[in-house]
Amino acid sequence: MIQYFQFPKFLLKLRISQTAKYLYMILYDRARISRMNSWIDKYGNVAICADRRSVMR
Repeated sequence: MIQYFQFPKFLLKLRISQTAKYLYMILYDRARISRMNSWIDKYGNVAICADRRSVMR
């Protein structure tokens, strides 16, 4: 199975760096996985586990 990140179209219009766009995609993917694993508190906040090294890769 091919793995990929979803790239939302609204990011194309923003005047931010490519690195910022890539970081958004990584964190969005992590949030999606956290929701699937029910890592949601009683207020509806989604917990994301990410350290600097894993994000920098």
